[in-house]
Amino acid sequence: MIFSPWLARWRRACPRRTQRLLFGAALVFVAAWLRLPWIEADVGSPGIWPYGAFAGDEGEYTGGGRLYHLTGRWIDPEMAYPSTLGYAPAMHWFSALAHAMVGPSSTASRAPSVCAAVVAWLAAYLLASRITAPWLAGILTLAISCNPLSLIYERWGSSDVMFGAEAVVACALLARGGPWRSTAAGLVAGLAMLTKSSALLFAPLFAGLLFARPRARRASAFGFGLAFGLVFAGGELWAQRCMAPALSVPLRPEEFPEVGAIVNFTIENVVKALAIFPRATTALHLGPFMFWLFLLPAWVLAASLTRGGARLSPRVAMSAGLLLFVAGLATQTRNPSRYFLPLLYFAPLILVYGRQTLLRTRFRTVAFQIALLLVGLALFFFYWEAPGFPSNGSLFSFSSAYRTPQRIAWAATWPMLLAGGAGLLLVAGLRLGWRGGFRHQLLLLTLALGAAWLFSSSYGVFATASGAGASLNQLLVQLAALGGFGIFLAGRRQVRWMFWYAFAAQLFFATAILNPCWNRSYPTLLRRTHATRAAAERLASKIPPDAAVIGRRASTLLLNTRARLGLFNLCSAGKGEADALIQRIRLLMETAPKREVYWVFALDELPLYVAPDQKEIQNAFHVEILAEDRVPGNSNPQPVLLFLLRLTERPPLPPKGALGGVSSPANRRSLRTTAASRFRGCALPAYFGAPTRIVAGSEQPMRSAPAAISARAKTQSRMPPEALTPT
Repeated sequence: MIFSPWLARWRRACPRRTQRLLFGAALVFVAAWLRLPWIEADVGSPGIWPYGAFAGDEGEYTGGGRLYHLTGRWIDPEMAYPSTLGYAPAMHWFSALAHAMVGPSSTASRAPSVCAAVVAWLAAYLLASRITAPWLAGILTLAISCNPLSLIYERWGSSDVMFGAEAVVACALLARGGPWRSTAAGLVAGLAMLTKSSALLFAPLFAGLLFARPRARRASAFGFGLAFGLVFAGGELWAQRCMAPALSVPLRPEEFPEVGAIVNFTIENVVKALAIFPRATTALHLGPFMFWLFLLPAWVLAASLTRGGARLSPRVAMSAGLLLFVAGLATQTRNPSRYFLPLLYFAPLILVYGRQTLLRTRFRTVAFQIALLLVGLALFFFYWEAPGFPSNGSLFSFSSAYRTPQRIAWAATWPMLLAGGAGLLLVAGLRLGWRGGFRHQLLLLTLALGAAWLFSSSYGVFATASGAGASLNQLLVQLAALGGFGIFLAGRRQVRWMFWYAFAAQLFFATAILNPCWNRSYPTLLRRTHATRAAAERLASKIPPDAAVIGRRASTLLLNTRARLGLFNLCSAGKGEADALIQRIRLLMETAPKREVYWVFALDELPLYVAPDQKEIQNAFHVEILAEDRVPGNSNPQPVLLFLLRLTERPPLPPKGALGGVSSPANRRSLRTTAASRFRGCALPAYFGAPTRIVAGSEQPMRSAPAAISARAKTQSRMPPEALTPT
């Protein structure tokens, strides 16, 4: 290595603690420089755009802090805002702290998770630098922290980033050991549970790290358990107390959903979810992390148990904890790529563990190399040439991150999995030998089946439905699985540390060049745009400060105003469930007659959700269009039309058939003339799909922006929203 002499002199001259401090400071500076300037900018990219997340999730997960800053209350029961306070209270606590410092703005909503991401990468570096050279840990952590998936979500108010940061900080404290650090780790772990319930999947990891240290084990366990219990129990009791006022308002269950209602956890759905894991969109977004975080921990765990026996060590605890977290996500019916963000903070550490656990092989045989080459060629041939699923619309259910398929994909996966596993098992046996105890046999099976599973992932979907970019990404994952399999079997004597990290670097940079989702993200990551903020300011200028604004995008788009926001879940209900929304809007008008009610509605919501063009809405309210603008869509960042609508209650109509009733043509013309005089000079939303322009007392039908909603939505109504996710 060219720089080896210089590095050796520098390491002798500079103490290890000073090296860790310098590289840690450099990492914090770069991580903050790549995230903080984008805190007010538009989020997302064409390559990585989760359906509906950027449109409304941020306001719902941080709105409690905004509401507390404005009113002194944590919840608005009549507006069902925020809907996540019951199961994610910690997000609203951090948001309240930020709002107290900078006021209502996007900065206040995003600052906690952005700062947490910087701290998380520092904790990841400290974990890796404890067991390897600080400069190597710094380079690994810095390179991995610059991946597009992390940069996109860490510039946004994400609960996954927040609880992932809390989990890695807790692990860094537990790795140091000691009662006081364990107590602090328990406090942070309790906050992670209050940030998102998925942090429960990290419980085995926390327990393993806690008992992996023989010294002061009882005191550490007591301190961790006490702090965790106090924080978690206190947070849950506080959330239930804050939610109590909502019980006085007639609510539907979906207005304040519980954690159990989010995931349909049945045995049938679990089996179907496992059959298609990892899903196509997740595989595209994760790229090399599929090998580093799904497969490498299993190999590290098997090799550590084979070498060290049944002794619990930090390496065993970390590997087993990450595997259990992945297994928990694999059984969920919904697992979009953002759910895997907490795992990314452990990638530097697991790469270092992978190098340390390379096997000490005993056999040197040419048969191993020949067998690996032949088995690899056979796997490539059967994967890319054998027929998979039929290429039709049903493929979307196999690759969708939000929907479980109706049928199970094991029928197309298991032949490839078993045949590949048998071939790779033969290769492992030729290299490591067949004789050995139970742990040796378990190691052989883990190496072979793990590589075969990752190789055959998404089988049949990429080959029949996706383009060349997705196929290249799948090819890179397969090369990583076979290459890592060969490196593990080659052993520590044949594979120097530089070769191991060079292999990881080649995989990372090859994915950065060939992965279509990463490629499409670079222009967005390198420049700042503020189109969404500009649209929000234009809409805010049309709304009175004390107005009530509903809609899926209202809580996020207008979070920098003092308006009363909410009804996110009711506006996200199906098109045939408008009655609950009508009842809630009428309740708002009755409790505050002088407060105006507005609806923020976008074009891409029309085919899927409750919309103002529905007959029930039109019969209940007058819908007046006040402003139009463009914002990024639900399924991709392409701008879509967004309308600011004002709702006023329509007086009840006379019964049909009565004297002077609606059935009379003359009276229908009279009602329409009255409406025309009320909306003179603006688009008349007659069922929101056939507006008219009032010109000199006459009605001239015209095709305006509301009329385009139904026409342009026809192209989207036949496809599920998951199918629109860019790949």
